[in-house]
Amino acid sequence: MTHLVIVSYFLVNNLPNPFINAIVPTLGFLLSTLSLTLFKEIWIKKSKS
Repeated sequence: MTHLVIVSYFLVNNLPNPFINAIVPTLGFLLSTLSLTLFKEIWIKKSKS
């Protein structure tokens, strides 16, 4: 879904290679979302100490 939204934005604004260039922000969003669980666990462990 994220990739489709970014591709749509790139197409509307006539940016070059929208399908390939949309991969970078999509991966960044995915990695940041996945890493939240790790940081949450670390935060909880430190706050219990």
